[in-house]
Amino acid sequence: MSEQIISDTQRKALEGFVHPAVFESPESEFGYYGIGTIFTVKFKGSYYAITAKHIINKPWNSSADLRILLRNYEHTVPFDRESAFPDDDNMSNDILIFRIDTQRLESNPPPNLQFMNLDSFSVPDHQNLDDHLFLVCGYPGCRRSYDYDNKKVVARITIIEGSHVETSLQNEVSTINVNYDHIEDPNGLSGSPVMLISSETPLLAGMVLLSTSKSRLIHFMDTKAILRALNTVHAKEIELQQLQ
Repeated sequence: MSEQIISDTQRKALEGFVHPAVFESPESEFGYYGIGTIFTVKFKGSYYAITAKHIINKPWNSSADLRILLRNYEHTVPFDRESAFPDDDNMSNDILIFRIDTQRLESNPPPNLQFMNLDSFSVPDHQNLDDHLFLVCGYPGCRRSYDYDNKKVVARITIIEGSHVETSLQNEVSTINVNYDHIEDPNGLSGSPVMLISSETPLLAGMVLLSTSKSRLIHFMDTKAILRALNTVHAKEIELQQLQ
């Protein structure tokens, strides 16, 4: 059911700004590894890639090795700066933001890369989350593979439908109940955008932090926390520009 809930045009748009996050291995026999999802956004005139920080908090993963390999395109999206937040028990700090190097990108622009404009398409603070449809848009590991010879990701975006449920997990963290029947394993959805369908235009409701097949619950960071993190990053960029 969830796979048919959006049109082909909407699916193509989602694939433009929601991407499989992978890690590049220095050992050529492996090439690429890892699972996770990352999405690209525009915010106050700058361009960023956002994911959950915990996908790199493993001994064998490093943010320096994180790549966005676009489908059917052999180049990666270039980053020139990353911003992480404190490692603590606050789930709203589980976010990693990369600034996209637009100069390098413009020299060789990929045809299928898009950016979600968060200045216009994010859920407002006063939005009631009940009685609305949510869509998780990401790339679970069970639905991706790698073409190592051509350095390409073979993946199809997975759409999972959910409805809001009340929890007392943490402030700025919401929960939806979902149906996993059409996928084997949700592992790899961390970092996926969660879209709220309240009108003809989907709005960003948050980013997946935790998903488990047994509970059929997905916990996600609210848009408010994402925008606050982006405002922090943007303010630091302005300070650096003023010092130059």
